[in-house]
Amino acid sequence: MITKEYPPEIYGGAGVHVAELVSALRRDIDVTVRAFGAPRDEEGTFAYRAPESLSAANPALQTLGTDLEIVSAIAGADVLGGGYAVSSGIEKLAYENAAAVIAVSAGMRADILRSYPQVDPARVRVIHNGIDVERWRPVQDPAFLSSIAAVVGTATGGIPEVVDDGATGRLVPIEQVQDGTGTPTDPDRFVADLAAVLTEVATDPARAREYGEAGRERARTQFSWGAIADETRALYAELSA
Repeated sequence: MITKEYPPEIYGGAGVHVAELVSALRRDIDVTVRAFGAPRDEEGTFAYRAPESLSAANPALQTLGTDLEIVSAIAGADVLGGGYAVSSGIEKLAYENAAAVIAVSAGMRADILRSYPQVDPARVRVIHNGIDVERWRPVQDPAFLSSIAAVVGTATGGIPEVVDDGATGRLVPIEQVQDGTGTPTDPDRFVADLAAVLTEVATDPARAREYGEAGRERARTQFSWGAIADETRALYAELSA
C-alpha cells in the first residue's frame, strides 16, 4: 500500500481510510505499507522522504522525488494500492492505465468517468469508506451511522448511499449549482426543507430511536472495516489472478 498519509502523520479522511483498511486487511493477508514522511516503528511499514537534493524544491517536485524513492522497492509486487496525483496530467495517466480504480461512492465514480471519459467504466469500482462501530471515528458519511442518534443528511454526494431515507434516517432534497461549491440553487427552499425534516425527527423520539438503531446495524453489516477489507481483498485477488 503506497500512501502519503499514514499514522501518525494523518491530516485528512484519506489517511484515516488507509490506516483502518490496512489494519483490517492485515488480519488475513500480508500488507506492506510504504508511506511518505518520518520513519514509523511498525512492522511491515516503511517511510520515505524526498531526496536531499530536492529539499528546497516545491512540494510537487518533492512528491515526485519521494515517489521515485519508493519505485525501486515495489518491483515485483502483485498488487499496488494507493498513490497521490501531483498534477492533472499524472492523475489522467494513472486513471487511464490502472487495472482498477476504487471510488468511495457512486457520486465519485460518476465524477471520475465524467472527467476521464476514456476510462473503461467496468474498471471503476465502488468500495465505500468504513467505520468501526465499536470505536467511533468521524470517517465521512458512515460515521454518522455508528451512533444511536438519528441521521438527518443532505441528499448529495455519497450520503444517499449510506443513509436509507425513511429507514436509517432522513434525507433532505437539494438542487445544487454545478460549479463544485455545492451551493443550493434555491437556498430558501433548502433551508425550509431542512427545518421541516429536523422538526419531524426531533418531535418523534421513538421514530428517531428506530432510525438510529437501524443506522447502527447498517453501519455494522455494510460499512464495517471488515466488510470493506473483504471487498478490497476480493478486488485485489481478481486483479492478481
